[in-house]
Amino acid sequence: METVARREAPSPFRLEVSSAGFAASAAKTDAVDFQLSRVGARRIAPHPWNRSAARAERRLGAGLRERVVSSGGRVDWSLVVDRQPGDPPGLTISARARVGRTFTMSDAVVRGRGGRRLARLPARIRKGRLEIEIPKRVVTAAEDPLTVEISVGPEHAVSEPIARSGVYTQREPAVAFNGSV
Repeated sequence: METVARREAPSPFRLEVSSAGFAASAAKTDAVDFQLSRVGARRIAPHPWNRSAARAERRLGAGLRERVVSSGGRVDWSLVVDRQPGDPPGLTISARARVGRTFTMSDAVVRGRGGRRLARLPARIRKGRLEIEIPKRVVTAAEDPLTVEISVGPEHAVSEPIARSGVYTQREPAVAFNGSV
């Protein structure tokens, strides 16, 4: 696997990409691992990843692109689908997936041209497989390209701790006295 280094602020994730898919892990936590296996009836033919900073993108065959971005304490995965003649009216996306128990995964957000949100669908992992069913009404309403997005992050956001003195410490008086009883 190749490591995608982040140049701006340090990312809490180490993002790795390979011909099979991507993996992300944060210090002292579980990992996230996705390997796309099917988009409708299309053949997946992964091309090499194009990497920059905390982002990786690749083509997966005719009309399919996969993108992974590590930012803001989470990993955002997206699949861009340009419909082809002969595609079925609905769309099923399937991937081998592992999301550690300290991570949470968002629902799948389906967008059309220009980023217009078309649907929010459940994205659940069962027996190591992520299956997303995009109904016919959503696929036919979309103008190409159709984008499916999922975010994965720790259950609690990863950030640097902020140290500051507490209010009402022993250094500050909590009781006032004016000198008379």
